Amino acid sequence: MNKKQKPKHKYIPERFKNVESFSFTTMNDELMVVFHGFDQELDMSDFADYLFSKIGMNYHHIKGPPTIH
Repeated sequence: MNKKQKPKHKYIPERFKNVESFSFTTMNDELMVVFHGFDQELDMSDFADYLFSKIGMNYHHIKGPPTIH
């Protein structure tokens, strides 16, 4: 393997193995992604921390998962 290539297999914490998602776009060209299959409620905020750190997106942890109403 070339030293510059990243390995294709990424480590995913065991407690997130059952998490699934679906995505859709809105009429305003927004991308919505829904994740489900968490074993415990606390796993949702931990998953958000994990996900946003992996994609390098700014994220501020708040109590509970972020929601928009």
